[in-house]
Amino acid sequence: MTLVRGATHSSAVDRWVDDATAGREGRFKDVTIEVFDYQDNAVKQYQLRGAFVERIAYSNAPGADALTVKFFTLVLS
Repeated sequence: MTLVRGATHSSAVDRWVDDATAGREGRFKDVTIEVFDYQDNAVKQYQLRGAFVERIAYSNAPGADALTVKFFTLVLS
């Protein structure tokens, strides 16, 4: 799954990326991604279990950094 930085920013994701790129413990995470509508209501949720950072692509364009993650299990709700 490839995630492109959107309207929000998460320091927890930044720490996860830092741990992954440094090869530290904590590389594997259970991650929840929530999708919101224009009224800021959660409309969908993806749970990635055993997720880990595979690739990071930085861009000069604002909001275009991409994080590719792999995971063992996907739960939709």
